[in-house]
Amino acid sequence: MSQVPASHPRLRRKITEAILVAVSLICFCNAQTQPKISQQADTATCSNIVVNGGVSTFSCSGLTAEQAKILHDIPALLTKVLRQEKQDSAAILARLNECLEQGAPRSIPEDKRLEIIKWITPAPGLQLGISIFAPNHTAESQQYAEKLRSLFQDAGWVADPVSYTMRMGNGGPDEQGVLIIAHDNQDLAAKAIASAFEVAGVQVDFYFDQRVSPKFVQMIVGQKPSK
Repeated sequence: MSQVPASHPRLRRKITEAILVAVSLICFCNAQTQPKISQQADTATCSNIVVNGGVSTFSCSGLTAEQAKILHDIPALLTKVLRQEKQDSAAILARLNECLEQGAPRSIPEDKRLEIIKWITPAPGLQLGISIFAPNHTAESQQYAEKLRSLFQDAGWVADPVSYTMRMGNGGPDEQGVLIIAHDNQDLAAKAIASAFEVAGVQVDFYFDQRVSPKFVQMIVGQKPSK
């Protein structure tokens, strides 16, 4: 039986696919453990996979400690596989950077933050209030919840301290993204948030419950959504 050379297109494709699957599994496992965020990073990228003397390396910048942990085992994997044949690294780098983006803490750029504040600032004499819950006990969601509370405070809302306990009815520990619970879709507080966050391009979902007081909303900050 003849051997398929390492340069054969199908073999090259299978090797690259194997790397991408392994990288995906590493990212998935790290995402499931929900590591604590100990350092902030707005952007993190990887580039330039280099194979030198049979050892693979790549350059990354702007990593948090958790992102560095995500990538810890990947160079050894690349060394093991790429020593057989130098591969086109574009797909691998794209997956690495996707993992880094998923591992980065959420934030709202300052220009969008100011835009939201402008939209949600109550009219003179109008009082709006918000309670924020971050029940899944991850540092990333708790930090994002505190950032959102600060935003509403700066806009003149009455913002209760962030609660890290479970809210009955909605917003369990597996909740993803940001959920707004309001009296109805005509509620002034809900309409202000909907308009402001849409203009700023920040995704929020809504749930209506008439047990919630008018001009007051509850916000559930869940895990960072997976792509």
